[in-house]
Amino acid sequence: MTAILIVPAASAGLVWLHGLIPLVVMSLLTTFGHKQGAAIVAAALVLASAAAFGLGSLPALFFAITLLPTGYLLARGVEKNESPGRTGLKATLSLGTLWLLGALWYGLRHEVNPYQELQRGLELGFQQTLEYYRGKTELPAEALKELTIALETTRQFLNRALAAVLATAVITTVWLNMVAGCWLLRKSRPGLVRWPEFKTWRLPEPLIWLVIVALALMVSGQEPLATVGVNAAYVLGLLYFMQGLAIVAHLLARWQMPRFFRGLLYVLLLVQLYGLLLLAIIGLADTWFALRKNQEPPAAAI
Repeated sequence: MTAILIVPAASAGLVWLHGLIPLVVMSLLTTFGHKQGAAIVAAALVLASAAAFGLGSLPALFFAITLLPTGYLLARGVEKNESPGRTGLKATLSLGTLWLLGALWYGLRHEVNPYQELQRGLELGFQQTLEYYRGKTELPAEALKELTIALETTRQFLNRALAAVLATAVITTVWLNMVAGCWLLRKSRPGLVRWPEFKTWRLPEPLIWLVIVALALMVSGQEPLATVGVNAAYVLGLLYFMQGLAIVAHLLARWQMPRFFRGLLYVLLLVQLYGLLLLAIIGLADTWFALRKNQEPPAAAI
């Protein structure tokens, strides 16, 4: 626990490890109980604080601390047998609120707008990337042209939908920890987790109306409604991508595909944009075609 708090704070290349903090906290609280588990987390936090103070990386540790309540909420959800949807929503709202408060504190302390600072940082990053590749004389002109178009398209999208990208970062963090936590607990403490398996995961059917409204706003051409539609469609697309991934997991299990080929298929789907779009479309199609009609146990509406 101390290592996962302090190692990313000491090395920027390992900052992604902070995303696993809720998983570790969830595992400790469910394995040792809330009293002993909380004592372990508190002791680790004291040790990590001392190390961060010595390394001069307290801001990174403060960011790590914002992830601790997410692990607590996931553990409580498992113990109280709350629905995955309710637990995930509470954890997402908690994490999003803490990150928002952290951004506001940073802005007040440095007298800047954190959102605009992030936008400027992204703009600078795109410019530096483009200048770097323009300086590579061995790069063919056609490849440089395609790269320039791709970077400009990405830059314009991020300027327009940065809020949705930040929201999906919160949702994805919670979702990954829920899925990984349930899998680990089923292996280590069978019977403790009564949530349905991920392959049965399903969104509420009325959510499709939000998709329709978001798409209508997006193609309306009326600002700022079109931008609102783009942001909403991006977030909803992530949710339906998750449902599509659950459908694929269900079908591969039903067809008894060997684990090696399952893993290979997941990699092929997740490492390219077309695979992500395909999963989102599959998730949407499940609303009308019920692609898991014969699944056991029944899907849990959340």
